[in-house]
Amino acid sequence: MGASGSVGAQALEIARAFPDELKVCCLTAHEDIDGLAAAAHEFKPEAVAVTGRADAQKLRGMLPE
Repeated sequence: MGASGSVGAQALEIARAFPDELKVCCLTAHEDIDGLAAAAHEFKPEAVAVTGRADAQKLRGMLPE
């Protein structure tokens, strides 16, 4: 699920409202790496993905192993 756009933000609000019923298993972003990292810290998905190699390097430094 894209985490940084308006639809993704709304979907995360729903997941936030129903934590016992919904699990976020994967998050993606095209440019908002900071927002993606924040969402990953909060929802602890199994996977995160970005479109650019430089962004992937930046994201690796922002997330725990």
